[in-house]
Amino acid sequence: MPVHVPAVLDNASLKRIAPSIFASRPYEGMSDKYSFIPTSAVLDELRGKGWLPVKAREQKARNEEKLGFTKHMIRLRKSDAPVMVGETLAEIVLVNAHDGGAAFQLYAGLFRLVCSNGLTVDEGSIERISIRHSGDVIGEVAYAAKHIAKDAPRLAGEVKRMQAIELQSSHQRSFAAAALDLKYESDEHDRSLAPITPDQILVPRRLADKGNDLWTTFNVVQENLIKGGLRGRSQSKTNRRVRTREVQSVSEDIRLNRALWTLARELKKKTR
Repeated sequence: MPVHVPAVLDNASLKRIAPSIFASRPYEGMSDKYSFIPTSAVLDELRGKGWLPVKAREQKARNEEKLGFTKHMIRLRKSDAPVMVGETLAEIVLVNAHDGGAAFQLYAGLFRLVCSNGLTVDEGSIERISIRHSGDVIGEVAYAAKHIAKDAPRLAGEVKRMQAIELQSSHQRSFAAAALDLKYESDEHDRSLAPITPDQILVPRRLADKGNDLWTTFNVVQENLIKGGLRGRSQSKTNRRVRTREVQSVSEDIRLNRALWTLARELKKKTR
């Protein structure tokens, strides 16, 4: 089975995708207490430790003044990262902003080879690490990355346990329904406003994802919610045909990914 491993991004590619990484000053509305540390400097430090950028994204600016200063996300991976269980590679996810929208944040991540899917997890001691824009930020980020990397074997164990849990179809549908509630709101009668059904997000996009274990179910649901592209109908009075959109927001990508991981862990506890 062919796998898809993203190429390492050089600075030219990163600047095209997420120019805020290379801001040379903070957004002018920041206070004097704000200590400006460019993300590019932190990235250079992480590169020196063997962490290479493989994906980046930048939040859209709500006004032109904030162009080049908005929240951005970089996924990094060791060049010699071993393939773990579940056809995954361990990553770290770095988030920052130069407009006050975020402190430096690091998350544990997984990259799933079979579908080029990036997961952001919330797993006990490797949950988000937040570092304020003050003091030795570069050193603290490098230390945090090392801390997250040390927990990769435990994360691999969590994946292995999810693979061992076979779900009944009712459990899969309940998981999918709860996942839709994480992304879509409900009306005043507590009815879901999701334009698609739980059964739709349980449909795998490739033969390799046919299975009813918890790990496979989690990945199928995650990919369908994050990447979008599913046909459905608006729950408004118009009942018009719609197609779900890919999650583009940095904040929403991380929030939804971590919430789905937590949902999967909760189901694991109930079914083991």
